Amino acid sequence: MKGSGSGKAIVVVALFVAAILGSGCGSNPPCETDLAAVDAARKSAADAQARLDDLKRQKEQLEAQLAQEKTRNEELAKRKAELEAKIAELSK
Repeated sequence: MKGSGSGKAIVVVALFVAAILGSGCGSNPPCETDLAAVDAARKSAADAQARLDDLKRQKEQLEAQLAQEKTRNEELAKRKAELEAKIAELSK
């Protein structure tokens, strides 16, 4: 009976796999959390988000101011060139 040995091996492997899958990893240990720490972490996260929002608004305002200053500098550079041209013309 050549087939009976391999048949028994298949049954043994099947039982072994079923035993492993059936037992799982066991139950999880109880979660030990300090509710005050969780609440503090939530508040800290909310405070950090509010600070981030404030910084984003501040960045937008500063970028707008920077754009205005660049425009003003360009206008002043043009005006300077015009005045220097007039001075050169008057100096002749």
